[in-house]
Amino acid sequence: MYQSWSKGLKSARGWIGDSALHHRTEERSLTVVGPAHDSLFVAIVFLLVFGLLTYRAIVWVIQAQPTADPWDAETGQALESDEARPLCHHCFTPQDHNGWFCPNCGATVGQYVNYLPYVYLFSQGEVLRAGVAEHLRRSPLIVCGYILLSLAFFPILAPVYWFFFVQNLLSHKRLAVEETRVDAP
Repeated sequence: MYQSWSKGLKSARGWIGDSALHHRTEERSLTVVGPAHDSLFVAIVFLLVFGLLTYRAIVWVIQAQPTADPWDAETGQALESDEARPLCHHCFTPQDHNGWFCPNCGATVGQYVNYLPYVYLFSQGEVLRAGVAEHLRRSPLIVCGYILLSLAFFPILAPVYWFFFVQNLLSHKRLAVEETRVDAP
């Protein structure tokens, strides 16, 4: 069996020729070393730079001096006093109760609202309802956030939400234009 293979190889060399076979091997080696080698080198350099930047960012965060609170001492004392009361984030009514909803406007309030699975749904609904019913600041980040949030929560009905969302944005734009016309002398 070994002899038949070597005979076939000899006959192939005789038919193709030794120089042609040698030439083809050189072409293959040049092709393999060419563009594939460059892209591999670029990928390795990119990964090394990315790894170094990630390492430096982690070291920077670890070595940062933590602060107790993001505000000054006077604000911290006012928050810790016994007279301080929580406020509704929607209507700024003081919340003297331990309920989950503001008695004045119905917004979800409380310390643990976003941790309770059932009440968390009301919190999400309040955010999405604000997108179609209330005045919003028109920034690209907020608009993209509402579009992605609605797509994540209800992908099938998201186009319906987008329709009402765009209507809300356009209606508030028209009101702003009318107010500037009335204010102009």
